[in-house]
Amino acid sequence: MNYYHRFVANVPLRRWTVLIFLCGILFLLRSMMTIILLTFIFTYLIYKLVQLIRKKVNVSIKLLSIVLYLIVVALVYLVITKYAPILLNQSAQLVKSVTDFYQKADSNNELLEYLLHLVQTSDYVQKIQNGVVVVINYLYNFGELALTVLISFLLSFFFMIDNKKTVAFSQLFLQGSASWFFEDVYYLARKFTRAFGSVIETQLLI
Repeated sequence: MNYYHRFVANVPLRRWTVLIFLCGILFLLRSMMTIILLTFIFTYLIYKLVQLIRKKVNVSIKLLSIVLYLIVVALVYLVITKYAPILLNQSAQLVKSVTDFYQKADSNNELLEYLLHLVQTSDYVQKIQNGVVVVINYLYNFGELALTVLISFLLSFFFMIDNKKTVAFSQLFLQGSASWFFEDVYYLARKFTRAFGSVIETQLLI
């Protein structure tokens, strides 16, 4: 116990130990790192925006958070419904133009004959198949990313609407015999939030 008390009293060594422990936990959770970072980014940005609005308007955090998240959802819906059809329409027009070109091409067209000969004497078919596989993998990865963003967005929303309860619950860990550990976690988390938050704000300004 004497070594334990000396360790607890040695604040720099204690914080380095806690930092190494947290890095080990994050390494074990590396498969969820994208969700963790996106949740932090969403929560940080919304929280900063809420604090900025509350300086001018006295509104509860829960109500303001709900309104802001609804606005974000509405903007995303507007972008998808407005620009996605345009993109699909342009892609369909491109395919139609290529199809019309080959359908209207003369059978004696030297360019068409050359292209057919080139395809027959090369491995372009295999390359096209590989390209299709790449596109499928890209769509699969895009779907995974979209699901990750959705989960992070929902986690951020639940945190913001129960912000007071979450803070009150987390403060309970600052009591008891192991309070030093959670105090160091809080200290490191605050340092990380300030540093990473400053980076996010700088990127947004740029």
